[in-house]
Amino acid sequence: MHSEHKPRSSNPAIPYHQGREAAKRLVIAVSPNKRLATARSFCAAVVEGYWSVLCYRHECTWQLPAAPGAGERLSPDAVELAQVLVRSIGAHSPVDAGFMIGGIYTVMLPNDVRAELGAHYTPGDRCTYQVPISRAFARSLTRP
Repeated sequence: MHSEHKPRSSNPAIPYHQGREAAKRLVIAVSPNKRLATARSFCAAVVEGYWSVLCYRHECTWQLPAAPGAGERLSPDAVELAQVLVRSIGAHSPVDAGFMIGGIYTVMLPNDVRAELGAHYTPGDRCTYQVPISRAFARSLTRP
């Protein structure tokens, strides 16, 4: 195994929805002019952590390029929350993990940016219904 990619956190995982809400509270506590940069940096930390989990699982050493706009230094609490979320997301497929990380990013975006981008979080209960239907539809497209 490649120890440089072994997941770093021994913090217990928390349910995804609790972590997402904690990330939202975390960014609200930041000054308004730093919220977007904090959201980007936080999500970059989660992506990097998830990438490390995948590399460890698949015994690879691929490096990620630096995330654009993710230069904001995170507080120790934010780093710990990101690590805890990685443990929660780490058991999921890359597709599901990508959706989950996107949900975190969406709730962390400042309202004006979210409105400008048309980015809105889809509540989990709707996803529980929509994701299986989407998967079934995708499978039907690949069948002869």
